Amino acid sequence: MIFALGVAAVLASCVKNEVEDISKPEEIAFKEFAISEGTRADDNLAFTPEYFRAYAKFSNKGDGSDYKNFWGDAAKKIVEKTDASGTYWAAEDGTYYWPKAGKLSFWGYYFPEDQTSVDLSLVNTTDGIKGTGVTASQAALILLADPAQSALKTGNKVPIIFRHVGSQVIFRFANASYNDGFALTITGVEITEAMDKGDFTYTAWSNYSVETTYTSDQSYAVNNKEIGVATDAAYTFFTLPQELDQSGDNKKIVVKYRVADNNAGYYYDGVYTADATDWVINTKHYYNITFNFTAGEEIKFTPEVEDWASENHRYDA
Repeated sequence: MIFALGVAAVLASCVKNEVEDISKPEEIAFKEFAISEGTRADDNLAFTPEYFRAYAKFSNKGDGSDYKNFWGDAAKKIVEKTDASGTYWAAEDGTYYWPKAGKLSFWGYYFPEDQTSVDLSLVNTTDGIKGTGVTASQAALILLADPAQSALKTGNKVPIIFRHVGSQVIFRFANASYNDGFALTITGVEITEAMDKGDFTYTAWSNYSVETTYTSDQSYAVNNKEIGVATDAAYTFFTLPQELDQSGDNKKIVVKYRVADNNAGYYYDGVYTADATDWVINTKHYYNITFNFTAGEEIKFTPEVEDWASENHRYDA
């Protein structure tokens, strides 16, 4: 099943000249190459274009029933090149031209070379890319694209939509009693019984093998009365897409906190526990938790989900 989520990147395939002469061979060139700023895992995991790959198959009939590997068995590294007409993106090793007959289909992916657990030779029209024993931290750096089917030289552009194979869990907090003399500090969070290693085939995960507890003991003072924008995110975990009971038992979220009643002059420590939710490929799962101490102790847990994508940003080589 293909998840039609937000556009994380666009790869445009076009000829290098505005006036096209179909009798003249034209290199398969990729322009308007962009990776979404929103695809970055964090400031230390920024994406760079040098690890983008494209894979092409040729169909003489044009319908894919007679696919042949257009670029051989391996995908090609796509790099920025320059000529008299300006900069463009093309295969690094060699020059490849649009065929005069038939059609090409392209698959794309972003995969840092040091992530050796994925076998990049296993790219095919049915399953895309397969990976075995992939951890959540590795998945945070892998992007896969929908196939761009049946492209012609005269088509000018071939859009490819990228998605992460992983997911994120982001904790956000609010203290509804902030102006009533109650100070709230989160002293740690945990996600228990989560699976941190597994196999994937394109958009499906299976064969989970390592159970772990995601944890952070970082202290976070909650000074906002309501859940705000992403800048209020207190804790972020990169996780593998999985169902709530993937490990055979429900995974939980555990929030440790300290509340001080400045009016009465005392404080106490508390723990809040709730069921986690299913984590879906290429999504940000926000765990919004609001504390209200004015009338007793009310805690509201309101999860929400959004695509792991946002504005486009050009990365220059």
